[in-house]
Amino acid sequence: MKTLIKISSLLILTLVFFMACQKEVSFEQGNSTASVGSLSVDASGNCLGAVVSGIYYKDTAIKASNYVDVSVQVDTIGTYTISSDTVNGYYFKATGSFTATGAQTVRLIGGGNPLATGTNLFRVTYNGTVCDFSVTVLAGTGNASAVFTVSCTSPVINGIYKAGTVLTASNTVVLNVNVTTIGPWSISTSPAVNGITFAGSGTFTATGSQTITLTGSGTPVAAATSSFPVTVGTATCNFSITVVPAGGNATFTITCTGAVPVGTYVAGTLLTAANTITLNVNVTVIGTWSVTTAPAMNGIIFSGSGTFTATGAQTIVLTGSGTPTAAGTHTFTVTGGTATCTFTATTTAPIPDYFPRTAFSNWSYQFDGDPDDSLLIYVIAPTKTINGNTYNLFFYNDGVGVDSFGYYRRAGADYFEWIDMGTFVGLDDPYWMEYTFLKDNQTVGGTWTSASFSGQVTPTPPATPFSATLRWEFTILGQNVSQIVNGTTYTNVIKVKQELKQEIAPGSWALAAYFDCYYARDKGLIKQDLFNSAAVPIYVQDVRRLVVY
Repeated sequence: MKTLIKISSLLILTLVFFMACQKEVSFEQGNSTASVGSLSVDASGNCLGAVVSGIYYKDTAIKASNYVDVSVQVDTIGTYTISSDTVNGYYFKATGSFTATGAQTVRLIGGGNPLATGTNLFRVTYNGTVCDFSVTVLAGTGNASAVFTVSCTSPVINGIYKAGTVLTASNTVVLNVNVTTIGPWSISTSPAVNGITFAGSGTFTATGSQTITLTGSGTPVAAATSSFPVTVGTATCNFSITVVPAGGNATFTITCTGAVPVGTYVAGTLLTAANTITLNVNVTVIGTWSVTTAPAMNGIIFSGSGTFTATGAQTIVLTGSGTPTAAGTHTFTVTGGTATCTFTATTTAPIPDYFPRTAFSNWSYQFDGDPDDSLLIYVIAPTKTINGNTYNLFFYNDGVGVDSFGYYRRAGADYFEWIDMGTFVGLDDPYWMEYTFLKDNQTVGGTWTSASFSGQVTPTPPATPFSATLRWEFTILGQNVSQIVNGTTYTNVIKVKQELKQEIAPGSWALAAYFDCYYARDKGLIKQDLFNSAAVPIYVQDVRRLVVY
């Protein structure tokens, strides 16, 4: 068998090539003035906060009013090009320069000519990140109104209606409609009834059953129940609004028995509209109501308000707000009505993640402190199932090209990579396998070993080919430590020594090369240094920017 020294140089050269990927002029810094940043993306891969403006018609050229505003997080100022793909004959694009860092809104101007009706999905790209938005193309030129019928059966009445109190944007009515021809629509209940008018307008982009929202305006004159006519073509239907007396608060009692909060409650994670609790009430006098659990308990408040338009048993929904401060079960006191009651909500501790794999998360690294030598790694939305396991797909952009970087998954405290280990370490043939590269529950000194793998190695002549058996050995060198990388202090860091060893005799393993890897909680890999068997540095890889979704 060949000696460790003869194989180690080949292995190290291969590792350097794979991990560094390039030693070219940086595509982010150096001589380039290109900005560095990322598109803002929601959990579904959509462009976060994207606003599509204008109406789009088949066979009608895109106008100046056809544009899309997208949000961008700028890390380094400089020039930018942000563009979508071309779909159905049209596209969106913007070029310019960022002069400030932080959140920026960029307007992508449309171009081209929609070729067919329907809803088109566009993918926007910027600095290796992507997000999606959709645009609907209509038939005609926009002059023909929609054809539809409206139903006032089971209207959804929102807001409080109180005599002498001006209506706000929260006073709305949602009605069901059936659209037979798409196009613009406009409805008003004018003239005013009891001082109130409801109106709405928009564009139907699809046929079939859907809803419209009419917004109220004006000031209710008197406490009464009034009928409001909705006329579409020659047909009219009616819905009713109950106005309560000025200062007319409802009388009711609340019961917390059996009430269980809905949604996920995790310490340090902001609540959303999905965090609610439904309580039973008994109304004896109709009117407005307001219920709260204030002051905050564990950083959370549940609250709600509305109008009871009928007496008797019914339910109310309180929505949670705030950020839970600690894990545990806490008691909330409901105030409102003629009595109080209590319920409990359980907050769980956050699950730490030392190698995030959420779609569109991205990391920019530089090598040996050289800003002109960089690598962008990012997660794409699709996943891949291999041997029954689901992996997240990582890609890289080295300024020369884009390609896949690796397949990663997590199970409990263990983090796995599915990898062509043969290509990774320099064997002649591919050798696909899964190995555990991190265990976040190990204490300092904890160790584990990968499965061994073997293959033929053909070195540069005149050396002769040989077979090598290798494995990875891991040791936790630091747990919950701090590490400074590129001037940023990262806390809750795990330091792992990852050693590549060769079997030189049965049961005897010798060091070929090793990494020192640093994983920060909820941040990922922030630093990875490669050394040869003599502990001489081969390269230093430091994160300089990261965005985790």
